[in-house]
Amino acid sequence: MSPERSLPSVFALWLLVAAVVLAGVGGTTMALEAELSEPYPHSPGSNVLQRVSVTAESGDTVVQSGLEEATIDFGADNRFDGSLGNVTRVDVLVSGRDPIPANFSTSDNGQITIDPARRISLEAGDRMFFRIFNFTTPSVANPYQAQVTLTGGNGATDTATVDYPITRTTLSFPNQTAPQFGAQSVELSGTVPNFGYIGVFEVDGDGRGELVGSAATGPDHDPQNFTVDLNGNVTESQALQAVVFYETRGETLDERRNGTFDPATDRPFTNTGQVVSATGFVTTIDADARLEPGREYAPGTRLYFAGGEPGTGYQVRRVEDGSLAGTATQFETGSDGTATFDTADVGTGRYAITTVAEPGEVVSLDDDSTTSAADDSFVVAAGASGPATTGGSADAGGTDGGATGDDAASPDDGSGTTETIGPGAGPTTGDAAGPDDGGSNDGGAATAPPGDEETGGVMGLLQQGFVLTAVVAAVLAIVALGALLAVRRRRSGRR
Repeated sequence: MSPERSLPSVFALWLLVAAVVLAGVGGTTMALEAELSEPYPHSPGSNVLQRVSVTAESGDTVVQSGLEEATIDFGADNRFDGSLGNVTRVDVLVSGRDPIPANFSTSDNGQITIDPARRISLEAGDRMFFRIFNFTTPSVANPYQAQVTLTGGNGATDTATVDYPITRTTLSFPNQTAPQFGAQSVELSGTVPNFGYIGVFEVDGDGRGELVGSAATGPDHDPQNFTVDLNGNVTESQALQAVVFYETRGETLDERRNGTFDPATDRPFTNTGQVVSATGFVTTIDADARLEPGREYAPGTRLYFAGGEPGTGYQVRRVEDGSLAGTATQFETGSDGTATFDTADVGTGRYAITTVAEPGEVVSLDDDSTTSAADDSFVVAAGASGPATTGGSADAGGTDGGATGDDAASPDDGSGTTETIGPGAGPTTGDAAGPDDGGSNDGGAATAPPGDEETGGVMGLLQQGFVLTAVVAAVLAIVALGALLAVRRRRSGRR
């Protein structure tokens, strides 16, 4: 064979081989494809909806002859000490189809056999969810495995191993200050492995009282921080209890994600039967209004000073002719940089705040670029609105100082501008429920990992990849055939 003839022939043969190889990519490499399978909720020693998920692949028995029966062996993991004795219902859900009810039987060693009401036809890429209601999770937080065996209509079997995590839910609620002026919230920390809620309640004897705030959570198997907005509902210092809940309504992930928190129907997380909760003491501010520049307050109004340096001495100084004058009273901030003082201690007039250490430097009350006795001053006037009644029983660590210097403050000298307002505002009402993605103790589907919806997810992308591979293989085959025909024509011409 001459070099001229061999090169096209070899090239054509190479293309043909490449096409055959690529056409084989995407075929089955193992029986079934195991998916991350998670109970809902994940807590140890809890009765949950356990979901086991596998995806059929080309060449699987169940693709060729349909699914006749399934066996899931949780006891294959020798650490498993959960139970199937309380299971109340089992069904099989295939992507894009309605759930198919199934009969089932269980054994003491952690094995469940599932017999669908009818044989289920499957195609490559179909994802199956075996949903086991009222499954009792193992008592210890660990990653676990279960062995899945699917029997086809022809009697042959496919197998796969699935993983499912059990994570202990935790919650910490440190004592803290939550001023009722402006945004009011509390900070908590812990591990909440599912979508759900943290509800914060007043304490009513030995039980939960009124809901004062809530926040959506999860899912995250690692410790994290949570901020719960109280919406100004807490107006006096008191102990509050935080409880972790999961959503109980909705059969699908989207339905639960669009739910709202309702402590009357949603269920608390438990670890081996114990509700996950934490109690912290929340201190509000014993004040009538927040100190702000340009505003006018009545004598006897208790003002809240925020944004100062922790543990620092401050003084209230009169403003005369636009300049600082005598000191009317002093106070010291607590560890959070806040304090309160009473306008009854200063008398009527215009005032500004300075530190004791630097009595000539005015402290900014509005954090703008201009700081002066005129710009950052306030007025105490007999004609202003009286103090509001917002409650409160603690002053955030600040201490009141006695008056120093002259006892009576001079009247307002007209420097600066003022806005006469009624100090303080009453509490707002309403729950702070957020979006959710929860599940059920006695019904509803379990959460799926990101991209793991019950209607496709990652497998859809894999199927698109297989289609693209097949197209490329077909193109290469056509090119190879054309090259072979060209070689034959060349040979015919030379004859």
